[in-house]
Amino acid sequence: MSQSTVKKIPNNYFDGMPVTGFHKIVFFIIMMAYFCEQMDNWNFGFIAPALMHTWGLQMSDIGVVTLWYFIGMTAGGFFGGVISDFIGRRKTFLISIATFSFFSVLNGFTDNFHVFVIARSMTGFGVFCLMVCSQAYIAEMAPAESRGKWQNLVAAVGFSAVPVIGVMCRAIIPLAEEAWRFIFYFGGVGLIAFFVGLRYLKESPAGSWPAAGWKKRNRSSLKSPASMWTFPRPPRTCRPRSPSWKC
Repeated sequence: MSQSTVKKIPNNYFDGMPVTGFHKIVFFIIMMAYFCEQMDNWNFGFIAPALMHTWGLQMSDIGVVTLWYFIGMTAGGFFGGVISDFIGRRKTFLISIATFSFFSVLNGFTDNFHVFVIARSMTGFGVFCLMVCSQAYIAEMAPAESRGKWQNLVAAVGFSAVPVIGVMCRAIIPLAEEAWRFIFYFGGVGLIAFFVGLRYLKESPAGSWPAAGWKKRNRSSLKSPASMWTFPRPPRTCRPRSPSWKC
């Protein structure tokens, strides 16, 4: 089939559209979730010495915790996108937030090493599941003209959590023998992003396909994802940056 006979399909429903206030709310919620996710991702590195002192752990025990955390992250990376293909980006995004927030709090409450390892592994699963899903979500919600900017802003806000959690650990952990627990409790702040997202997040147009019925064989009979949105479609304003790219 020649290139001239191939029908051009838009890459994204929002391509060529201006970024609205609704888009900014969505991106802000993703930034909140990414920030909380990175706090839960990095907190154990600061907590580990205090945990070793309190529980009498060896470096080999810390290695076990880290091993299972990365196994959980790997599983989240493998299955996060697949899960979102089946149930939609929004649901996967919210479930990921609830997962790493809940198990972070559980890490703070438990006195059992095995429960701690399991909870830490599930935290890793939620962390990377959200990371994978959020990138797809941003790509499907942002216009092509500013997609990279919003992905960069989300990443910048998320990784700013690293120095924040470092300062918090420096200030809180020395206060008491088991003050490290409060760092894990603080990981539950991600539930704020969960409830805000529950109220304001919409499913992305591409993610609406599985929500409309993934198991149906004749997908042409499904409701068009674009029709589930009420935004008017203005004329496309995309200006290709290179003659080799066409809108």
